[in-house]
Amino acid sequence: MSTKTTRGRKRRWLTTLIAPVALTLAMGQAAQAGVIDDFTEIQGVVDDAAGVNGQSASTATGLSGILGGQRDIKADKISPDSTAVAARLTIVPTPLPGETIDGVNFSTDAAVVGTALVQWDGEDQDIALDHTGLNGIDLTEGGTVGAIEFEVVFSQPAAGGRLTLEAYSDDVNHSAVEIQVPSFGPEIPGMLVSLPLTLFQACPSGPIDLPGPVDVVSVTCSGAGVDFENLGALQLKINTGPNPTVALDISLTEITTVQTLAALGDYVWVDTNGNGIQDEVGTGLPGVTVHLLDTNTDGTCGSIIDTTPTDSNGFYLFDNLTPGGYCVSIEKPGDYQCTLVNQDDGNANPDERDSDMVAQGDGITCQTDPINLVAGQVDLTWDAGLV
Repeated sequence: MSTKTTRGRKRRWLTTLIAPVALTLAMGQAAQAGVIDDFTEIQGVVDDAAGVNGQSASTATGLSGILGGQRDIKADKISPDSTAVAARLTIVPTPLPGETIDGVNFSTDAAVVGTALVQWDGEDQDIALDHTGLNGIDLTEGGTVGAIEFEVVFSQPAAGGRLTLEAYSDDVNHSAVEIQVPSFGPEIPGMLVSLPLTLFQACPSGPIDLPGPVDVVSVTCSGAGVDFENLGALQLKINTGPNPTVALDISLTEITTVQTLAALGDYVWVDTNGNGIQDEVGTGLPGVTVHLLDTNTDGTCGSIIDTTPTDSNGFYLFDNLTPGGYCVSIEKPGDYQCTLVNQDDGNANPDERDSDMVAQGDGITCQTDPINLVAGQVDLTWDAGLV
């Protein structure tokens, strides 16, 4: 990521908010990114006997809304011994105000301690974990996916509860992130949990503050940790930790992968000495029309998809961009012409001080070469000098 600074001018875009966007492609056996589980396939188990390793169930195979095509679940009552009370895990519609969202619901009766497991490890229809059952799915979709997200829509009692998401490349290389979910009721519409994929490589680590009220308790790894470009299995454990919550009642919405978006900019200036280097002070040009273009299948610059003017100091920014290919062009104001491009002033990062836009055959625009943005990248090196 480039952060350009030039003598005599201050960087306007000191920080850029890069928002995630949920992917909508459901992941079947051969799919590469999208919904991990939309929880539209109804399922449930009840365990009323403590100490017998729980009750489990599996869905049918070939389901398009589930990572790997099939899901396994288990509810496990830990205590007390009485069969009059139980631990329950159900996957049924979970209503939110004004809408219905499918989700996971785990509940235990009064005085009951129990845990639950939701597992995605391919079409084995067996709660025993197959560490490579997903056959090396690339959950990052070529590096564009940045996080796993779900929403907690209900959590009681006051102690809250812990959730642990475990990700495996194989039986040697895997990672686990444990989070603490606070208590809240129906008066709060939902609590988003966003776990960056990079978090699973922060091993080992103690408590980490996430945005919002949900915090990471620990990150643990085995071997080299999980490689999300080679994912073999994924599972969510509910009510984890050394002291599981008594009478826990918690509900979650669908689990998705999200793309980390990108941005690019940056500066249009009057090159008063015509050398193609940003060595002037205060010559940023306001009000210049800047276009963002997509790219064609052959990698060449395509059509205009967005337009913005430069600000009072000559800066522009296109943000919230899906990773991929783009070009930038400007409309030359008045009698201005494009200055020299890609000039090296001898500094370590010449791209931070040169001009990047070449005059086009229409006599109106200057344009960059194609630009490839990856997830989370903020590339502020695309400038245009005018003479």
